[in-house]
Amino acid sequence: MKNGECPRCKSRDIRVKHRGLEAQGSNGFYLSLSNFGSISMYSDPAELDTFICTTCGLVENYIGNPDLLSRVAEKWDRVAG
Repeated sequence: MKNGECPRCKSRDIRVKHRGLEAQGSNGFYLSLSNFGSISMYSDPAELDTFICTTCGLVENYIGNPDLLSRVAEKWDRVAG
């Protein structure tokens, strides 16, 4: 969707809001980077860029912070496939 086209319906009417998803009264959510799995001092706030297709309603969120992405790659399990 970042390229301006919806992967589901191929519409080009895509809207974006940087820091678009709100949780707990802030412009972000907490991303667990520990083995404990809960929000704690081992979690980091992650601001999301939210893309919405105004034709079919598909929503995609992206974390824009490369440092946080590299930490996720170290801590989270890889999806088999």
